[in-house]
Amino acid sequence: MIDLDKMSSAELVQLIEAAEKRVKVKRTEEIEAARKEVEAIASKIGVPVSELLVAKGQGTHRRSGKPVETKYRLPNDHSKTWTGRGRQPLWVREWQDKHGNLDGLKA
Repeated sequence: MIDLDKMSSAELVQLIEAAEKRVKVKRTEEIEAARKEVEAIASKIGVPVSELLVAKGQGTHRRSGKPVETKYRLPNDHSKTWTGRGRQPLWVREWQDKHGNLDGLKA
């Protein structure tokens, strides 16, 4: 057991630096061991590691990255658009209050 009270500040700084280096080494060793375990499990059941690590219900599909088309546009200001998804913008609510529907906003 190390008696920290008997150590000088310089010795304590050295101890901290040595401990931080050791933590990095240990962490790297633990990660490598875990990686090998995961690879062994994946190999045992015959699937790639990437498939093994996909979150449940997420599947392996990816979004196309294609933006959602504009569904509504303010007739007199085409910079104001809305896809119809998510929270309605204030200008959509104001239009709906004034006109009763969104028909005049169809893009």
